[in-house]
Amino acid sequence: MHIAIVFIAVLGEICIASITISSIDQFHSTVNSSLLQAVKGYYSNKLYEEQMDRLQSRYMCCGATSYRDYDKAHSIPPFSCLTGYLVYSRIVTGLCRSYQ
Repeated sequence: MHIAIVFIAVLGEICIASITISSIDQFHSTVNSSLLQAVKGYYSNKLYEEQMDRLQSRYMCCGATSYRDYDKAHSIPPFSCLTGYLVYSRIVTGLCRSYQ
């Protein structure tokens, strides 16, 4: 009886883990899409400008994946991207990395 309960619990944990793993890709895709939308609207929407400035200054990153996101949106990277380093955010790891 106890073995059956443990088996069901382990099976449930495996199901939850597989659902979580498949949801991570969806989450990263949604975040990237939202950040790209904010980059495109940076100079036309004051709220996007304020939030992106705060995000980029706090985490020392730029755009959704790099400063080139602003080039793709036909705009100039804002000063919040220019912190003395060439910086970009890594959505996959959730960390911002800087390169000199």
